[in-house]
Amino acid sequence: MRIVIYRILLAAFLILFAISSFFIGKQLYEKNKAISEFSTISSILSEKREAIEAQQRHDKSNDQANSFGNNDYITNGKLQSDSSDYGSNGYSIRDASGNEERIDPRLEALRELRDEYPDFIGWIRISGTMIDYPVMQTPRFPEFYLNRSFFRQRSNHGTPFLDYLCDAAKPSDNMIIYGHNMNDGTMFADLEQYKDKEFYELHSVIEFDTVYEIGRYEVIAVFLGDFTVNGLEAFGYHHYSEFANEAEFNDYMRQVDARRLHESKAELFYGDRFLTLSTCEYTTQNSRMVVLARKLP
Repeated sequence: MRIVIYRILLAAFLILFAISSFFIGKQLYEKNKAISEFSTISSILSEKREAIEAQQRHDKSNDQANSFGNNDYITNGKLQSDSSDYGSNGYSIRDASGNEERIDPRLEALRELRDEYPDFIGWIRISGTMIDYPVMQTPRFPEFYLNRSFFRQRSNHGTPFLDYLCDAAKPSDNMIIYGHNMNDGTMFADLEQYKDKEFYELHSVIEFDTVYEIGRYEVIAVFLGDFTVNGLEAFGYHHYSEFANEAEFNDYMRQVDARRLHESKAELFYGDRFLTLSTCEYTTQNSRMVVLARKLP
């Protein structure tokens, strides 16, 4: 009898082990697949940018040959440094020869990628974290990329996506991006670390480049949002892609201030532009981890 019981328990253990191994293996496979796909997209974008930069260097060399003697454009026989060519919006100033404004290679590369993948709207990056991903937008199907890869295939990791009410071309007062909080540490999982004040201070800059402009944002608030709780605890932060007037802006900021996890000395003004990153947070059933940043000049 003991032998029978032992065999039953052993069989049950082996079945549970096999099931657990299957799901662990599946999760690892999905994680590696997602990382590989995003790495591929990043490489494609880098290659496009490098090709554009090479072409611009070639064109600029031709400009130098045609403009020799113009000391405003050529100094000691050398072209001016590319580092000063482009403004904060990604467009260059006119050169001394009066040529048309050139577009930052970063913008050109983003636009080329958008031409191939129409849902692509930009790229989000936070140095020192796993957050380094393309951002998608599908206004007609707002959450299409919640469970879709960049290549539109089914994916538990999904792809970060811009709120359907936001307009990157305008652009909106507050650009809201959603992403999963994956247990494997990918996607927007690193937003959880902003609960730690030191992490918050060390990772204060977010890069979000759209196909329309290059953008850098300074993190000015971290708070927990919740869609379902009634009363004072509820804060529909995701409804604020535009501020109708200064009173609405001030009301929004009062709600942020009441919930922020860290103090901030940043002075905010009506007319500032913002970036909001949102992901799941598990303090309550429908809680959200929210990182708010203001666009830098």
